[in-house]
Amino acid sequence: MKGSSLVLYFEPPEDNRERLVLVPRNAADREALIEVEGGSCDIVGGKIRFPNTRNLPVPQYLIKVQGGHLTVVGCHLEGPLDQAPPPAAGAPVQLQPRGSVQQQTLPPPR
Repeated sequence: MKGSSLVLYFEPPEDNRERLVLVPRNAADREALIEVEGGSCDIVGGKIRFPNTRNLPVPQYLIKVQGGHLTVVGCHLEGPLDQAPPPAAGAPVQLQPRGSVQQQTLPPPR
């Protein structure tokens, strides 16, 4: 997505059901599962998982944001663990800022 903003909001599950999980199936030809250039990306309450297997090619990144802002709230991002396909595919996030970079550290939740 270029020059626009993306908001992914995952509705909380009802009745103690499992939360929806995004798992890529046919995205190995892409650099990232979610990619935004020149805009913001907000992900709220989501669970995104790359499978822990060498047999399923996956994009290099779960999320890639260039020249924009990334906000991740209440999410679980999981890349492949010990079975990652080469070369280091399934890294969680890549940020490529435009201009200066500001870092904000938030206190741990209570």
